[in-house]
Amino acid sequence: ESYKFILENIDDLTEEEQLMKLLDIYSFCRIELTLYLCTHPECDKVIDMLKKINNEKKNLKELIEQKYGALCSSSTVFDGYYERKMPWEEQ
Repeated sequence: ESYKFILENIDDLTEEEQLMKLLDIYSFCRIELTLYLCTHPECDKVIDMLKKINNEKKNLKELIEQKYGALCSSSTVFDGYYERKMPWEEQ
């Protein structure tokens, strides 16, 4: 089974906003799968899915940081962290 997601109604978002939305989805799935594994530690299917999502999230985070600057102060791409606008500053 596929773990891919279909994002709807994001055409009006910038590329950066779309990537950040996808990062949120991967973060949410990672938390949910980790919680599931707390009660089903032997589920190899979910373990494999979690590994894939962790890898996808890592790659996506690296892409965002390369294109738009650091996402956190502990990032390996520190340049631009303090210049980055927070979501509430955009409006």
